Amino acid sequence: MLVAGIGAFAGYQWIKGVDDDLRRTDPFADIAGRPQKLADGTVNILLLGTDSRDPDAPIDQAGKWRTDTIVLMHIPASHDKAYLISFPRDLWVHVPASKDGQFGNTMAKINAAYAWGGAPLMVQTVEEYTGVRMDHVVLIDFGGFVKVTDAVGGVDMNVERTITSIHKPHRKFTKGMNHFDGAEALDYLFGAGQYVGRDPADSPSVVLLDLKLPKVDGLEVLRRIRADERTRLLPVVILTSSKEEQDVVNGYRFGCNSYVRKPVNFDEFVEAARQLGLYWLLLNEGPPGRG
Repeated sequence: MLVAGIGAFAGYQWIKGVDDDLRRTDPFADIAGRPQKLADGTVNILLLGTDSRDPDAPIDQAGKWRTDTIVLMHIPASHDKAYLISFPRDLWVHVPASKDGQFGNTMAKINAAYAWGGAPLMVQTVEEYTGVRMDHVVLIDFGGFVKVTDAVGGVDMNVERTITSIHKPHRKFTKGMNHFDGAEALDYLFGAGQYVGRDPADSPSVVLLDLKLPKVDGLEVLRRIRADERTRLLPVVILTSSKEEQDVVNGYRFGCNSYVRKPVNFDEFVEAARQLGLYWLLLNEGPPGRG
């Protein structure tokens, strides 16, 4: 009982520490005419990811940041499952007027709502578009994304050619598989941070993507690749051991070019990789301007 008590106390202290680090706001306080709650016991959570790198950026008013990740999570009254609906950042919708009246009340891309009025205007926009009442909002920025990536151990990435960063600490990455933490993975892919000057258009000819990455979920990596104009046309082949039908559906829904189940046997895996390389690097006609 003493051991169990110590474990429970330690768990409580950890949760309390995480809880204390969260910033809070009430995005619903000033919204009038909200949709009615239609089913008791259900929970609707709006999940937002911003492109902000400023931890002190305002979250309840206009700013220079946008939300490229907009996901509605619905939890039924049974609380035994969750359903996720992702809204494309370029979805053309009516954005209501911002609280100060300077922005909105016009048709625009849905991600403009956050830039014009923070989380409150984004909630109002999504509720107006869907007719669904939100119960909670969760927001994460690039800093939070990096911390989450680091928390699960980083990400492995196949580097096409050996490079040395021109920025401190001048890290060298050799051709082949490299291990990146959250910040390095983002910076390498999009030519930021210590990789400023690297042309993001100089991308691999094809990406072999495992869904079960050690740090970042493969579908999230795919979503980020497709969301950025510079990597949107990059061929992506999902190569994974997952046999879940929903993974196949989500892979194609998020824009993969092919879905291949990864053989468990090592020799068979090597042969599969060889055949994929033969097709995608030699036989496939890639998008113009790439490769």
